[in-house]
Amino acid sequence: MNLLMFGCPGVGKGTQAKLLAKSLGIPHHSTGDTLREAVAQGTEAGKIAKAHMELSQLVPDEVLSDVVEDVIHNSNGFILDGYPRNHQQVKYFYETMRIESLQLTKIIHLVAPEDVIVRRMLTRGRDGENEASIEKRLNIYKKETFPILEMFPPEKLITIESVGDAELVNQNILSQLTQSFS
Repeated sequence: MNLLMFGCPGVGKGTQAKLLAKSLGIPHHSTGDTLREAVAQGTEAGKIAKAHMELSQLVPDEVLSDVVEDVIHNSNGFILDGYPRNHQQVKYFYETMRIESLQLTKIIHLVAPEDVIVRRMLTRGRDGENEASIEKRLNIYKKETFPILEMFPPEKLITIESVGDAELVNQNILSQLTQSFS
C-alpha cells in the first residue's frame, strides 16, 4: 500500500500517519524526519539540505525529491507525510513511481476548521509557532499546496474530518480505506 497524507499544517497528518503505519504495518516517512536523517548521515542530499536549513530556507525541490525517491525505492509500501507540496514535487513523485513501477493507492486528505488548526498548533508548543507564523504557513498551504490536489485522480482521494479523538479519526480512515477496496 502506497499512501500520501495530505492536509494543512496542524491537521494531524503526522499523528494519523503514525497510527496508520502501526495498523497497516507499513512505514511512515515524514519529510522533515527524512531530511534530518539525511543530514545526520551526511549524504550528498543531506549536506545540501543542511545548508538550506541552517539559513531557514526551503530545501530545493530536487533535493527533497531525491530524498523521497530513496524512501520509495527502499520501501515495501509507504505512508508519505509532507510530500508532495507543490506542482514540481508532484511531477517528481509521479516520475519516481513510474520508474519504480508502483501505483499510488490513496491520498488521505485530512481537513479541520481553521480555528481548530490554529488552536492545535499553538498548544503543541513548537519553537517559533505563534499566530502570525501559523497564519503565514496556512496561507502558503492554501496558495501553493492545496491546489495540487487537482493533479491526482479524484478516485484516489479520501477526505476525512480530523477533529476529535485521534483514535476515532484513525478508525474512520481505516474504514474508508477498507470500503474503497470493496
